[in-house]
Amino acid sequence: MGPFCLPPEEIPGPAAFSPPKGSCDCHFHIFPSTYQAKLIACRDYTPHDARLQDYLCVWRELGFERGVVVQPSVYGFDNSAVLSTLENDTMRFRGVVALSGLEAGEQVASFYARGVRGVRINLCNAGGVSREQVPKVVRLAEANGLHVEVQVGRADSELINWLIRSTSVTVVVEHFGLMSNDMRDLNRLLDSGRLWIKLSAPYRAVSEPFPYPQTLDWVRGNIGLWRHRLLWGSDWPHTDLFRGMPSDVDLVNLLAIWLGTVELCKTVLVDNPSELYWRVE
Repeated sequence: MGPFCLPPEEIPGPAAFSPPKGSCDCHFHIFPSTYQAKLIACRDYTPHDARLQDYLCVWRELGFERGVVVQPSVYGFDNSAVLSTLENDTMRFRGVVALSGLEAGEQVASFYARGVRGVRINLCNAGGVSREQVPKVVRLAEANGLHVEVQVGRADSELINWLIRSTSVTVVVEHFGLMSNDMRDLNRLLDSGRLWIKLSAPYRAVSEPFPYPQTLDWVRGNIGLWRHRLLWGSDWPHTDLFRGMPSDVDLVNLLAIWLGTVELCKTVLVDNPSELYWRVE
């Protein structure tokens, strides 16, 4: 059993940056105390209670109106917390689940109907799908109109290459791809038109302290060309951290530095999430 990680900081007040109307936080987790029994034994960390109500307080204070709840590793393949969030309001919420590869197609199809739009492959934490089962998970996603979201370490970037070159799925890379191979591979794969990158958790992607200048360099160098393939996520409540808890206000204020213009803010925070998560097929 993993030790307790840090709890998120209290929000001191509104950020200086005000997101445009309809902005979406494309990456958050919840950990209701009522789901404590669902935590897997082999987890890397133990989360503090972080309910949907707690997240909504943060959400409203920071000015976001939509969100994508992502399955954390500590629940393994029990997606109850994600699905319970979607039951509240699929107009405002979408979900990303984790699959083992053994699920029936009918079950995965039912996830889509409930507001799930992606399947997460997490190779960084205990509790994710095994490497051997990844092809089965990808086939389930392909067959049911779901994208594949990946969290991979620097040594696993070949998985992203394989997904783009050998499958037809849309691929979403979390947390700047953890700056894998200095992002050179990701930059090349963006040409495919099937790759999205989440500008989330910069504190996981680089070893530099806030304001994470290496991430700023990448955004400024690429946003002109790839602005329609970028998303933003808070990564609230910033799990698996044992020191250096980031400030949510600081992370939101970074958007003004990263994106710079009203037009780019609307593209990344409103239009791109609408295209990926709310598009009507």
